[in-house]
Amino acid sequence: MLLIQFGIRERSRAPRVRAIVEALIADGNLVLAPHILRKHLLANGMTRHRQGQQAHLVFGESETRELFDRELPRYRAALLDGTLLKRVPNVEALFVINNMLQWDDRSGRAC
Repeated sequence: MLLIQFGIRERSRAPRVRAIVEALIADGNLVLAPHILRKHLLANGMTRHRQGQQAHLVFGESETRELFDRELPRYRAALLDGTLLKRVPNVEALFVINNMLQWDDRSGRAC
């Protein structure tokens, strides 16, 4: 994703990318924000797959954990109210929920 590459190429740009991600989240974005979070979870080896693909992107491990902790309730709510399945063109938020072992019976019934 170009936005992540923007922050990787020159580390001084990483704060700008973080600010953009926060603006996406504040706007309720359920397409790009989950994609960025999922890439960072994978890169930091934080998913059930546990293999880090890259040492560092824009968010470090602690920042990624904090972002996940903040975003999970929002993604779950969007899944349970049907927004993720009816209005979002990708399944990145579902992958975040599943890859972090947060899928439960309620999640399955929502599908």
